[in-house]
Amino acid sequence: MKFPKFVLFLFVFLIMTSCGGESPSEVPENESENQQSFYTVMADEHLQTRHKEAIFKALNAWAMETHNTFVYRLTFVDMSKEPANLDTPYTIKIYVKDPGPGYLGWTAWSTDNHASYTLVEPSIDAELFRRIMLHELGHSFALDFGGDPHYKGPYESVMHPSIGDDSLQLSCPELQAFCNAYNCQVDCANTTKGSATNEDVYWRETQF
Repeated sequence: MKFPKFVLFLFVFLIMTSCGGESPSEVPENESENQQSFYTVMADEHLQTRHKEAIFKALNAWAMETHNTFVYRLTFVDMSKEPANLDTPYTIKIYVKDPGPGYLGWTAWSTDNHASYTLVEPSIDAELFRRIMLHELGHSFALDFGGDPHYKGPYESVMHPSIGDDSLQLSCPELQAFCNAYNCQVDCANTTKGSATNEDVYWRETQF
């Protein structure tokens, strides 16, 4: 029995579109043409669900606020088998381990290799975990704001090394610094000064 050409074309098209494909929760729908902003993100599969959701929220915030210039592929794996190193380009590794006395987060990153690994205190709640991940992801993009007064003063930026309740979302300085490096544009006004609180969170960072 012969079929009209358009029927055969439709049949082949349906087969092609129904096979394969990635989970939409792991691969953003709009992939960036800038390959230098495509990262593989690896996180511990043993994380609690609330912490996995916090990582998703932090990653999605960076993706959305940079208009999908930052693109990522997130996988949950057994991180005990993954060495904490900076050898693989454009890779972010997230370990839920004690970063050391008095600290809730710690990040090492390579500017040349665009690689990082982060240690995050496992006992914190989901909201604080999300805020820490916003900060640590900034370091994954080599944002350190070492000489920027916005970074050193009591401001709202999540990249401030001592963050209180004012620092909840991404703000202009970190987004503009990201776009300077990855050739994108953000529309925002300069953030206003906030006040540090007694609930400050401290990070420890190392750059290679």
